[in-house]
Amino acid sequence: KSLNVAEFKKENRPMAVKRVKGIVILQDIAEKEGLRISDEDVSVAMAAMARNSGQKLEQVFKYYESQPGGLDNLRESLLAQKTLTFLYSSANKV
Repeated sequence: KSLNVAEFKKENRPMAVKRVKGIVILQDIAEKEGLRISDEDVSVAMAAMARNSGQKLEQVFKYYESQPGGLDNLRESLLAQKTLTFLYSSANKV
């Protein structure tokens, strides 16, 4: 069966909208709370990726550097994780 692009878009739109809303909400919270990703945060994340994948740190860095928006995307992902961690730690335990 071939891929019907219109059908694919229709079926996946609700999930995509929900995902984008979630990203925007996390970005707003991060901004309001003054959460930032430092160069050290990026280095620590890359070192963990290198360790977990068995690659050298330089290889991981070169990969992100070679991808369009790679380092920015990594920073955004790390900020989302940091924001979620902040929210979990700030939540009232029931």
